[in-house]
Amino acid sequence: MKKDKPKTIIVNGRQKDYSDKEIDFNQVIMLAFGTVDNNPNAVYTITYSKNGKKESGVMVEGDKIKVHKGAIFNVTRTDKS
Repeated sequence: MKKDKPKTIIVNGRQKDYSDKEIDFNQVIMLAFGTVDNNPNAVYTITYSKNGKKESGVMVEGDKIKVHKGAIFNVTRTDKS
């Protein structure tokens, strides 16, 4: 993955510096929680919006998106019952 100048993104309300041009599903989880829970009952939901780009959406496992300065990611972890 190509490195770029570090840019500030927001993950779960906290500022994070990120240098890659793209970010994938698991990298967002790592920034949010520090680890990815491989428990088959763990389900992650990631929503994002790209500041100034009026683009927003939901990431699913395997997704990779371009990172823009000020991008906002909200990550939640739930347990399937």
